[in-house]
Parts: sequence; structure tokens; C-alpha cells
Amino acid sequence: MRTVRITLTLALAVLIATPLLAGEGKKRERGKGAPGARAPGMFGAMGNSVPRILARLNLSDDEKAATEAIVKEFSPKIAAAQKEAAPTEDQRAAIKEAMTELRGKEGVTREQMTEAINKAAKWTEKQTAARKKAAALVEEETKAVLAKLTDANKEAFKKASERRPGGPGAPGTRTRGKRTTT
Repeated sequence: MRTVRITLTLALAVLIATPLLAGEGKKRERGKGAPGARAPGMFGAMGNSVPRILARLNLSDDEKAATEAIVKEFSPKIAAAQKEAAPTEDQRAAIKEAMTELRGKEGVTREQMTEAINKAAKWTEKQTAARKKAAALVEEETKAVLAKLTDANKEAFKKASERRPGGPGAPGTRTRGKRTTT
């Protein structure tokens, strides 16, 4: 019995370790994955959330086909604009430093975080224009997607895309896998 238990434990360890070891040494490329799911922006702020939201909805076959076509059309345009807007290494370091300072403070709002990031990054005119273009494209994509959804899925999409109050650790956000409430 003890031998069987040891054998099963070792087999389980091998099953768990194999995928981890297979990915060892491989560096994940930024912006790879589902088309348009995430662009090479920082903190996901520049990421296109439309494909992620659609993946969580219960879409009919017609809705899937229509929305996939829209996402396929907009994803390369959005990714190109986001690539132009991407921060330089110096900007990334400045943003990281600003975020580190804010993390220790309580009651920091999303607006304050955005202001600190923008102040630290010192975006160029080209980056600012690209950021605005990316935001406009995402808005246009969202409108086109919403036009193809049923009323129930429109509501679910809007609910899923709402910004939640607060930042990391705020009530109602996930903290270490547990939901906190007040």
C-alpha cells in the first residue's frame, strides 16, 4: 500500500512538473495570444478588453460570427496604435517608480494614479496622439460589437466592461484569491 501511495505521488508530481519544465527558459512574448486580447501596453490599460469580454458572454453562433469579424477588423489597427503609444524604457522606469510610491498610500483614486503615470511618463506628442487613436478605435469597435448583440448580451457586455471603484485591495476587488466586501 505504501509503495502504491509513493508511486501515485511521484506520478502526480511528474504530471504537474512536466508543463512547467516544458515552458522553462521560454520567455513569453508581449502582446501574443488571442487577437486583440492584449497589446504591448503597460498595466493592461492600453489592452483591448473587447475580445476578453466577448469570450465570457453566452453568444449565439450568429453573434459569434459577427463579433469575431469586427474584432478581426479592428485588432490590427488597435495593436498598431498601441505599439506607437508604448512607453520607452525610460518612461517605463519612471512609471514604475511613480506606481511604487502610490502603492504605499491609502485612498489613491484611479484618477490620481492616471495623473501620476502621465506626469511620470512625459508622453511625447506622437504617443499622446497614438493613445487617443487607440482609445477611439476601441470605442468604435465597442459600438460596432454592441450593434450585433442581443439586448441581454448588450447588458452583460456593458456590465462586464464597467470600471470598478478603487484600485488593488479596494473593497470588492480580488486580494490573494479571496473576495473582500464591506
